[in-house]
Amino acid sequence: IDAPEIAAQYEATFADLISPDHHHPRAKGERAMGKPVRLGEAIITPDFAPAAGEGIEDTVIAALKNVRRLRIMAFLMSDDGILAALAPLAHDHQVDIRGIYDPSGMEDALRSNRQNRSRFWFLHDARFVAAPSHAFHEQGEQDFMHNKVMIINDEVVITGSYNFSENAEAN
Repeated sequence: IDAPEIAAQYEATFADLISPDHHHPRAKGERAMGKPVRLGEAIITPDFAPAAGEGIEDTVIAALKNVRRLRIMAFLMSDDGILAALAPLAHDHQVDIRGIYDPSGMEDALRSNRQNRSRFWFLHDARFVAAPSHAFHEQGEQDFMHNKVMIINDEVVITGSYNFSENAEAN
């Protein structure tokens, strides 16, 4: 992406992270969302956790309202709000949904998760595929699934390293 305005937001976030005055935890409810930048026909909004707080989750949930077509590629999905937004799609075959998840990532998420298991319907849905990946090591296969993507109604793309998990908000 060739956009100085977006690069400036990344630079400011990085400078804050390495600053000796950086204060990582945010007050509950405090959000520092990125600023939208128009690039041609697209509007790009870079958001950074943990500064965004629940803001990224809220953005994902809002984008999923009235979804007709959805593509998901995610290491894991365990955020209660996002899972709640996806729950109606479990039995709604009017929505064209396909997804890929990492079974190891989901095993880790489920091990420490106390949510109702029905929220994880996609693990047993033929529209989703388990795609095992491996953590980085020098002699091994380098296929670790790190980028996360949702393509919503062929119009909105949510992408980045933010896991669709509650932990991502503080990470």
